[in-house]
Amino acid sequence: ILQTARFYHQNLKYLFDGEMLSPDGFQCRSWPVKFLARMIFTKQGTERSGTLSMPAVLHSCWQAPDGSKALFLANYTSEPQPWQWKNRQGTLAPHCYERIVLE
Repeated sequence: ILQTARFYHQNLKYLFDGEMLSPDGFQCRSWPVKFLARMIFTKQGTERSGTLSMPAVLHSCWQAPDGSKALFLANYTSEPQPWQWKNRQGTLAPHCYERIVLE
């Protein structure tokens, strides 16, 4: 949680004050995510679980008020994850965030 809070506060000009843009064309692997389906009135033993396929690298583009743009990446998996977007590519370490300044 501390790593997430620090990353967010280091990037406030994008993530708080900025405008979200489309990261159209971003490519990465899919990753199975297990989840628990339960509501406040679900009785013990009647909850359900499921699995969804999600992008292994969560991604978004942002434009700050000063006009600068950045691509934000988050790898929530326990493995390095390769990614590709437009003319850029890389591998994001496990449980890691990254900001890539575009302009």
